[in-house]
This record gives sequence, structure tokens and C-alpha cells, in this order.
Amino acid sequence: MAKFIFFRSILSMSSTRPHINPQILTWARERVNYDPVQLAGKVPVPVNRYQQWERGEERPTHRQLYKLAKVLGRSPGIFHLRQPPEEPQPRLEMRRVYGVAPEEDSPAFSLDVQRIMNRRDIVLDLLEVLDEHAPEILVSASLQDNPEQIARAVREWLGVSTEDQINWENEGVALKAWRNILERKGILSFQMQAIPIDQVRGFALNYRPMPVIAFNSNDSVNGRIFTLFHEAGHILLGESVLHKQFLWQERDQHEFWCNRFSAAFLLPRDALLSHPILREKGEQAEWMIREVKTLSRLYKVSAAVMIRRLQTLNRINTSSYNTIQEEIDRYQPPESSGGGNFYNTQLARLGTFLPTLAFEGYYSGEISTRDLAVIMGTKVGNLGRFEEKVMGSTYAFR
Repeated sequence: MAKFIFFRSILSMSSTRPHINPQILTWARERVNYDPVQLAGKVPVPVNRYQQWERGEERPTHRQLYKLAKVLGRSPGIFHLRQPPEEPQPRLEMRRVYGVAPEEDSPAFSLDVQRIMNRRDIVLDLLEVLDEHAPEILVSASLQDNPEQIARAVREWLGVSTEDQINWENEGVALKAWRNILERKGILSFQMQAIPIDQVRGFALNYRPMPVIAFNSNDSVNGRIFTLFHEAGHILLGESVLHKQFLWQERDQHEFWCNRFSAAFLLPRDALLSHPILREKGEQAEWMIREVKTLSRLYKVSAAVMIRRLQTLNRINTSSYNTIQEEIDRYQPPESSGGGNFYNTQLARLGTFLPTLAFEGYYSGEISTRDLAVIMGTKVGNLGRFEEKVMGSTYAFR
């Protein structure tokens, strides 16, 4: 049985209150930035009673312990350990743009980082039990490297032409395709859910093997695509970093380099300059916003990225740039209607690499049905639908 199956409880449902290690309870709470008042309200119990649990003066019931475990994103069994497990602290390791302190992270964001790191651990364990090797990342970079040249090298490494990119049906298809391509090359990507965009836009964790990129589902699809490759730039530079602001607002040399890399990757110089519109207009040209949007839709990028790329390539005059930028800034995107398809939403969170490995692990007998359901974040009864979406058939769950 794979070593990552950490989510099973070792508790019995007897009438006695479980003996837990108060130190572990405090550690688990602090890992996700809950204060005692917040966590007590989630259980719910009076805060003085919760504080008695942390001091070891009282013990929660089985039901309360299960609730604590769910809120803290842990297995109930972890509270029986003698000492906290050794885990990386990615929130503390990330360089914070604009000096955002880890102590300011919301519990929702901290929990999402914890879940994302758990998913990476599962990927590594599945690769081990399936006797597969993590893909090796064959490109690296430094701030002294020209981002245009690195972008061309990454294009070649990924094996994606601009024709492939243009032929994708829409930006949603493009986002999924880019993620799948990166994951096959050894860079995981996960989508954060229900985190306000002013808290976090994206982050990169340069762990090897299988570094991680995360982006916010509350961002626009084109915004997520740009973030995906901006964060990929940080991984190529060997950095772990958290972004809170719109990426183009960042001014230090690392952010400038990654912005240039992402734009150059998504809008390759030679392909863009050979487009009939640009050949006709020439240098320092006048542009209308409808022309920019038409070109943006072709490459599945935002209008903001397009005009900045045109500016870098000296193909838009200052007056047009400023006018279009003002129109972009005034635009208010419609609010999300919420809801959506559960299966698609969950797969957007997980990507493709982890679900595929999980089903392969199930087929080979390395994990159980319940393990598979927990990895997929669903009930056992839904696995057939996930199998169809991930593996293309209902081989095991007809």
C-alpha cells in the first residue's frame, strides 16, 4: 500500500474521548493561520474550552476531533503522534512580492497551500509505487539570460508551435492544453479555489522533482494563462515566490524578467511580427482596441498582454498604447455566476497528471477505491464519471 495514504483515521468510535497530543493540535492550527477564536467557532465550541484542549486540560469528543481534522485539512490520526511530522513550510519559503508576510495569509489560502503540497506528495509517492520517474526539467535560466532566448528554448522543449496555439478553440481549451503540456514535462499546476484575487494571484514552489505552480480560479482565464508562464519563469530561475498584485504592477528585476519571459513565450517575436496586421502597420503604429482584441483572441492572451508585447517590439505608438490601456483599466469583467460543473471544477483544481496517476495506481492495485475517491475529492459513487473524463472510459467503474 502506498505510503501517502495518510488520510485514514486510526480512531475507534468508542464512547471514551480520544487521547490526543495537544502539541499537535496547536501545531496544526498554527500551520494554517487560524487563531483559537476562529477555530473554536468552526467546531463550534466556546473558545475557553478549545484552549483547554490545547493545554491538555480537556479532550474533544470523537465527533469534535473529526470536525477539527476536517477544518485543519488533516487526518484525525495525526493528533495521536508524539511530535509534529516533518513537513516543508512552503508559505514561509516563498519570496513575497510587496513584502506580504506569511502571518498575513488567510486560513483559506494557508489551507489551500497545504492541500496543494499534499497533492504533490501524492504524485511523488504514486510515481514511486508505479516505478515511474519524474520528468526532468531540461531548461534553466538566470537573470542575465535574455528572456526572449529562454522563451524560444522553452517552446522547443515543450514542442508547441504557434500554429497549435492559434488552432485551440478558445482560452479555456488553451489553459487546459498548456497545463497538460507543462505537467508532462515535470511542472505540476494546481488551481486555487475561492480565494479572493486581492489575496493571491499565483505562486511558484521550486521543489524538485515536480515543482508546483498555483493560480487563482477567481482570475480571468487569460490572466491564469499569463500567471502560469510567469510562475514557470520563476521556476526556471530557481525561485519560490508568492504574487498578490497584478503581475504587470511588479517592478523588481525578477518580476520584470518573468513578465518578459511569459509575454515572449505566449507571443513569439517572429510569429507575431509576421502576422499580416503587423506587417501592414509597421513600427510605432496606431492601433484601435478592437484590432488588439482580435489579435489577442487569436493567441489566447489578454489585450493587456498584447499591447505590452507590441510596445516591447516597438509596434505601437505611445498615444495608442495609453488610450487602449485606459480602456482596459475601465473595463469591469462580469461577476462569476458560480455553480458550474462539479467534475470540471475538481479537475481544474487537480490538473491531469495527478488524476491519471491515481487511476493508474488503482488499476495496478496500489491504492484502494476509497484512497482514489479521497485523492479525487469526491464520493466513491462519482468515480465512474471521473474515470470517463480522465481515462476516456469506464473500465473499472461501469
